[in-house]
Amino acid sequence: MSQRRQEQLSELIQQELSQIILREMEMPEGSLATITSVGVDKDYLTAKVLLSIFPFKYSQRILGKLRKKAGYLQFLLNRKLGIRLVPKLFFELDQTEEKASEIEELLNKISHSS
Repeated sequence: MSQRRQEQLSELIQQELSQIILREMEMPEGSLATITSVGVDKDYLTAKVLLSIFPFKYSQRILGKLRKKAGYLQFLLNRKLGIRLVPKLFFELDQTEEKASEIEELLNKISHSS
């Protein structure tokens, strides 16, 4: 299959899974979980779902819930998409923002010490 098809499937999974999680998952009050990206492997058997969770203190709790319900979420996604094979979902934290904050802090320290 083409890379374009792979990207389209990734985007579609991101959109639909976001809606499913919003409807089906009970999140701690005051928390927000956002799917930042979905990467579907070339063989279409697995998809890595990256999440940004705010506040960070809820990240392990929410990530654990999503991992525990991955099969159910995959079932709902399959029903919604109506495709022959929905990739197996793997949830991970997107640490891009956290790493960017750390770098910004270091840069601030360097500029203040100069």
